[in-house]
Parts: sequence; C-alpha cells; structure tokens
Amino acid sequence: MTFVQEQVKPAQRAPYADRWWHPRVWHGYQFGAWVRMLAAHGFRISPYRWPTALSITLCSLGHSALGLLQRAVYGGRLRRAELPQPPLFIVGHWRCGTTLLHELLSVDPRHTYPTTYQCFVPSHFLLTQGFVPRWTRFLLPQRRPMDNVPFGWDRPQEDEFALCALGEPSPYWMFAFPNHPPRLDYLDMQGVPEAQRRRWERKLREFLVAVCYGTDKRVVLKSPTHTARVGLLRQMFPEARFVHLVRHPYQLFRSTINMLQRMAEVEALHWPRWQDRLEDLVLQMCPRMYRAFHAAEAQIPENRLIHLRFEDLVQDPLAHLVRIYEQLELGSFDVALPHVERYLESMRGYRRNPHWLDEHLKSRIDRAWAFYFQRYGYSPNEELV
Repeated sequence: MTFVQEQVKPAQRAPYADRWWHPRVWHGYQFGAWVRMLAAHGFRISPYRWPTALSITLCSLGHSALGLLQRAVYGGRLRRAELPQPPLFIVGHWRCGTTLLHELLSVDPRHTYPTTYQCFVPSHFLLTQGFVPRWTRFLLPQRRPMDNVPFGWDRPQEDEFALCALGEPSPYWMFAFPNHPPRLDYLDMQGVPEAQRRRWERKLREFLVAVCYGTDKRVVLKSPTHTARVGLLRQMFPEARFVHLVRHPYQLFRSTINMLQRMAEVEALHWPRWQDRLEDLVLQMCPRMYRAFHAAEAQIPENRLIHLRFEDLVQDPLAHLVRIYEQLELGSFDVALPHVERYLESMRGYRRNPHWLDEHLKSRIDRAWAFYFQRYGYSPNEELV
C-alpha cells in the first residue's frame, strides 16, 4: 500500500501571513515567556508587525491569569500525578516523516498525544480545552504553512511549542527572529547551565503529566529537536521508547529549507533576511543533532529503539507499524489496525510538495552530510521519494 501519492507544486504565500489578527504560535505565550523571548532578541520587532505584537501581548496577559487559575485548581493534583506509562518519542530530522508517524500512532485508542491546542496554550488547557477550541476553530488555517498536512486544534502537535510557550528557550525562536542566530544550545542541551537544564526538564515533565491527566494511556510525542536530546530523555524516562526516522538527505535538505521559509513567513516578527545563510544553517544543524543522537543511541536497548526509513513507511505503512509494535513491545497491533486503516483512507488524496536541487547544492550536502549517507545507506543516485 502506497500512502504518499503524486507531487504538486508548492502552495503560494499563505493568505494569512500578513493579517495581524491571525493566530501565531506566540499568541499562546504567557506574559513572562513572551517578554523573555523578546528581550533575548533586543525587542527588534519590525513596524509592520507591531499590531501583531500588541495582540500577542494582550493575549499573554490573559494566558498568565488563566495559568494562575489552572495552578490553583489543578496544581496539587498535578504535582502528585505521574505519567501512567513510559512515553513513546518519535525523533528524526525535520521533514523526515515524523508528523505522518505521529498521526498514525496517535489513532491507537491506547495512546494519547499533545494536541495543537495543548501545545499552543500549555498554561491553562485543562481549564479551557472544552470550549475555546470550538469557539476559535474558524481562525485556524486548514493546512500547515509548509505542506499540505491538515491542521486543527485537535491534531497531534510538537511538544517543543509547549516548551516555548512555557518560557523555555528553543531553536524555534528562529521562526520569530530569523535574522538572529538560533538557540542551538537548546537543540542538544550542550552548554546549558545545570539550573536551566533542570528547569527545562521540569517544564517538560509537568506538561506531559497535564496531557495525561485523567487517563492511563501512553503519550506519543514527536519533535525533531528531541533527536539531539535522546540521552537526556533517557535519563528522565528510563523506560521510554524511541522511533527514529530517516530520509534521503536531498529531500531532507530542500524540504527543511521550505519549512523554515514558510514558518518565518507566517511567524516572523521582522522581515526575514536570512536567505544568504539559510543553507549554511540547515547544513550545520544536522551534524550537531546527530552527534548527540549517535552518542546516546548505543546505550539504548534494542526493544526501546527502532530505526525506520521514510521511504519504506510510505510504501507500506501497515507492515512497518507492525514492526514498530513488535520490537518496542507496544501490545497487539490488531487493536490499532482498524483505526489506522480509517486514517490512511482519509489521507489517500494527500499530495506532497516537490523539491529540486541544483548540482552545487547536492555537492555541499554530499560533503556536509556524508556521515548520514553512509550510516543510513543512502546514495546520491538513489531515486527520491
């Protein structure tokens, strides 16, 4: 069964990119988290984004108040709660299929996951997720800005956005300030002072406990940034499972460039002027990510980590999901099968964006990511999927 079908040309500029009132990732920040990100970048907001920044500031005050209310109502119970089961992390470089696998694993009724609403307003979703998403659904785009994947408050989402909204520095700050150097210390947590690292760990654990509150399900998480944090995540959750996805480097590179461009187009607080260094940034992040991942990988038992090619997943998703369930000891796949089949049927018409590379860029990728080609068995002449 082939899941991904024919390609189409990339979408035009998002129609909501210049609407100041349209929700951004930053609209879910508490006031302290919002000011912290702005201060780290010298409050350098372009005048055309001032109305957006004002709307985010006003929203952040409301989120802070609701966050205090949620702590008053749920704080004691959340402090006493534990994760019901070890989490399942989906890791891999950006644009290697982690979103697809997150959606597939999340339809299992034995699993739970952070929703877009929970990740964008992590400070008070236990209070408000019963009604606010219904009232604000009309504000959201139907598709993500970087591809054709459906978007909505109830869809599985990256927990990295929740950490940002809770005030933790992140490489994702580059979407707001693309003209500034990204926080790559928070990509692999190398060089982050111990007190700040422990704060980051505490924020992640508290968020996951809140996501799992009232359920006994295993939480399924997806964030490419976690690829470089696998060692730290293993310390936090010794029995956690990991699925690691890889994809042909040429596709990874061009699709990541497109993702960064589209995210900055919508989310940036100043006009993006990073074209002259965007390729260098992407080429730099992958080796840094995988140095940390490979250092941690050797310490993970075989029944806790599985590697999977994106190209194989899209060609036969059911067969490879069975393999994941068996190797990671997730229980019988028969329980998940009818839900997965319905999901695959609903996505049968999905179309991917095509990505082209010139020979100069291919040569740069060959040199910078030679380790990736070799370790995961890819060839520059391989037919791309």
